[in-house]
Amino acid sequence: MQEKVYSDKWITSLHNKYSQKPLCDKPSIYRVAIADQFADLRFEVEQMVAKLPESQRLSVISKLRDDNHYEHTYYELVVKEKLISNKCVTIYEKAFSVGKDVVTPDWYLSSEDAEMILEVFTLESSVEAQKSRRHLYYFLCQMRSIPVSVAISCDMELFAPPLQNDVSRMTQEVEKWLLGNNYQHNPLTVSYRCNDVLRSVTFSYVYSPSRGGLQCYLAPNVFVPAPHNLVTKIEKKVKKYKNLNMPLMLVVIPTIEAFVEFDDFADVAMGTQKYHLIDSMEVKELLPFREKDGLFTRGKPLDRNLSALVWFPKNLMAPLIDQDIRIIINQNANYPLTAGLLKSHHK
Repeated sequence: MQEKVYSDKWITSLHNKYSQKPLCDKPSIYRVAIADQFADLRFEVEQMVAKLPESQRLSVISKLRDDNHYEHTYYELVVKEKLISNKCVTIYEKAFSVGKDVVTPDWYLSSEDAEMILEVFTLESSVEAQKSRRHLYYFLCQMRSIPVSVAISCDMELFAPPLQNDVSRMTQEVEKWLLGNNYQHNPLTVSYRCNDVLRSVTFSYVYSPSRGGLQCYLAPNVFVPAPHNLVTKIEKKVKKYKNLNMPLMLVVIPTIEAFVEFDDFADVAMGTQKYHLIDSMEVKELLPFREKDGLFTRGKPLDRNLSALVWFPKNLMAPLIDQDIRIIINQNANYPLTAGLLKSHHK
């Protein structure tokens, strides 16, 4: 019988290990495997894994059960489902010798007269921002453990959330405030230290839901953009695979926290978009043009080893049919894409 990702045995082991732990201590794989809201996602994952050859299936299942690899592996499967033609041969993490090194791209595609490498990577925000978000998540989990049914907003700095040793005291202050009589009209401001700087977070009443526990909403100014490292990551991938001497397609999956939109992505690939002002007696108009500073237009020899970039925004909750994929082709590539390796609507 074919091994399933979400087998009864594995679900039971997850339940035994994590069911009694606080929400903030439960890994993402637990919520994906257990929660009803992810039922469609689990079905989708099982279908994609079932299509893999048995020799590749067990490795993929192992990664899908690992909290450190789950999301990336999921998107590797989604990319295969959405982009790669069913008529070509696909090998997951095929090993290639490059000098003294061995490289294992996510997907190797081949047909009778063509071959290609397809690599998937996630564009994250900085390490500091990721660490900060973990502190923020712990803080929100503790707030939501307060046994009241009310929605409040939290106005704070995303990159300076309280550390765990302050959270317990702050939770007690918020609970005392919510059990008082004036919380609907009087916001609460609580101070804490982060990086030796005195900071504060302000809690305000939003509304009282008919049921459920405490709900915390982050104020809009919490989401502060962080510089992305897209060009650096792309260049690193191209250097890694350039000596394979075949078409290379990179699929970029930006997280929400990376604050990179498709327009930014297009600027990186095609050059910064700017505008000429046409101002005459007959017409006033802004005409767009692009600087020649993009990966596909700046003329660096390294860039010619990249055949295409794919924009694939991260959305675990959207069904596959709704995933938004956009491809930008490098017209100056040393190894142009072979359309027969991709699904027809992505040519």
